[in-house]
Amino acid sequence: MSDSDPDDYMSSKFLTEPPPEPSHSLTYAERRRRKQLLNKSYNKPRRELENDYREQALAKRIDTEENESPGLKLLKKMGYEQGKGLGNSGRTEPIKFELKQDKLGLGMATEIKHKAQAELAKVAKRAKFEEDSFRERVRQENLEKRVEGQLRKLQNICETLDTKHGIEV
Repeated sequence: MSDSDPDDYMSSKFLTEPPPEPSHSLTYAERRRRKQLLNKSYNKPRRELENDYREQALAKRIDTEENESPGLKLLKKMGYEQGKGLGNSGRTEPIKFELKQDKLGLGMATEIKHKAQAELAKVAKRAKFEEDSFRERVRQENLEKRVEGQLRKLQNICETLDTKHGIEV
């Protein structure tokens, strides 16, 4: 067969179904994002660039020979060894940090957390108060009123007896 012959449309090449494209299973945003990344003139958003630069910087060790900074030279003069902590007993891994993604000020997250805990305590107290039955509360209040009335009567009796015997308070 030469190149000028038409393709045989009955061959297995045309009978097999092509594999489904993975782009159909992706959402519109994912397909758009993939298309943008393939575009050479596409500029990444600032947040993504910052994340990339941060990850690159955090992955790079600063105590290597190729990174010979004045600070590292001073540390080596004072006895610092690569892979050991300061004073040969300090931390060897960097302190973990959490990057703020929200627009709240510093400390507002803990403030919101405290307010939420206080509100939760109020709700729990209210639920406990409502948990006691209404009849029990009314019975307790009536009992307290009766005891106060009996106390007043007893005080009046004691006062009249004292005045009969000539005792003044």
